[in-house]
Amino acid sequence: MELDQRLLTGRRGGHAPDELLVAASSGGMQALHWDAGQLTVGRLADFISVSLDSSRFADADSRSLLSYVVYAASAADVRDVYIGGIQVVADGHHLRLGNVR
Repeated sequence: MELDQRLLTGRRGGHAPDELLVAASSGGMQALHWDAGQLTVGRLADFISVSLDSSRFADADSRSLLSYVVYAASAADVRDVYIGGIQVVADGHHLRLGNVR
């Protein structure tokens, strides 16, 4: 979303990190008409955890951490992935497919 808006307007940062996170999670699930996007009883539990020990987060503080996660994190920073409440990636390793790059 941020990239498309930047290409359209020629400006960076048109959306706050929390807006982008909502768009990518609950907003995306709503657009797909899926009962997910929030950790709520009875809904699909799809979520990830991100390792914060990467150099990409070296100077992040409590106020800027969300910005770093939204704008700077990469797939290499994803540690755990849950789909429908079932863990499929643990500590960066896919539990079903083995070593996936």
